[in-house]
Amino acid sequence: MPAGVSRISRGAKAVVSEESLDPDEVQGLLDRWRAAYLAGDSVAVGDLYALDGLLAFAEEASSYAGRDAVEVAIESRFAEASSVGEVVFEWGEPIIDGEMVAVEFCDLPDRGEANGVAIMRIVRGRIVFDRRFREPPNSGGQ
Repeated sequence: MPAGVSRISRGAKAVVSEESLDPDEVQGLLDRWRAAYLAGDSVAVGDLYALDGLLAFAEEASSYAGRDAVEVAIESRFAEASSVGEVVFEWGEPIIDGEMVAVEFCDLPDRGEANGVAIMRIVRGRIVFDRRFREPPNSGGQ
């Protein structure tokens, strides 16, 4: 994590360039993603992606193409997270540039700070590309 950035802050305004996605629509999409994930509803998460949407995890060097594959990936992630304890997920404030969104996230219980970043492309209200970069477990941000 860059120097000076240690916590996910809620309430700050999104950084937006001209000709960009509407910040409220982006936040709504992120809020729906989070709610569906925390409910263990992989179908609802999948519905937020384009039919040919792509979800990729850098730490696994894996990608899931298509809504059905995204649902399988999310179901697997949720099962893994719930098997070790409380399932948590928080988004930071999105940075929006055109159709591209960068947003930090935290998916580790008791962490309280970002442990990853998602780079997304959103077209017509659907995620068409979602690449996740996550710190290795127990790295402590170092």
